[in-house]
Amino acid sequence: MPNKVSKGFVLGQSGEGYPVQLPRRHEVSGHGSTPPTTPGYVPWPTDGDEWRTPDHLFRFLDRLFHFTVDVAATAQNRKVRKFFDRTRDGLKQNWAKEVVFVNPPYSEAAKWTAKAQEAARHGATVVALLPNRSASKWYRQHVVPSAQIVLLYGRIPFYRRETGQPDIAMSGAPFASILAIWPTSAGMRILKFTQPTSTVMMAMPPID
Repeated sequence: MPNKVSKGFVLGQSGEGYPVQLPRRHEVSGHGSTPPTTPGYVPWPTDGDEWRTPDHLFRFLDRLFHFTVDVAATAQNRKVRKFFDRTRDGLKQNWAKEVVFVNPPYSEAAKWTAKAQEAARHGATVVALLPNRSASKWYRQHVVPSAQIVLLYGRIPFYRRETGQPDIAMSGAPFASILAIWPTSAGMRILKFTQPTSTVMMAMPPID
């Protein structure tokens, strides 16, 4: 497999008053680190697949892209007036000509990135908030070839809602995150807020 150039950029301070570097909270390593004793720390749970995007991150992105639909949402956590929930199933909807925001269930990232890639071919602009899983097949097949990749510096403090309870601000996610923007031409509008990197993707060499 030939090397792929990963069009990666790291969000930094914008210079126009938009604080785009993520808030610095305790960064859980995901490898047996001891939870801190900091007041307000909420351990990262391992169950469930619904996490609300932090408002400050969405507002920054919405200023740039002016989203028309949130395709993986609930009535409680939607970011755009028009949204698709589990019942309406955003994967079955037509995204063509829409400006899409999606923070998908990460357990189904392959389906959502494939949908985003295909929708962009039919006129959609898609901005996805995803885990930085460069070792995954979906990252190599659906993100690298066709999306602008933005590496997010810092761990995202997602929000979770328990049944009948207010949103809970979680500790920083125990993984790094990216923005994937389809098509790559749409991703150009975020570049002035970023620090360019030199990143390539290479397949593991075969075992001798």
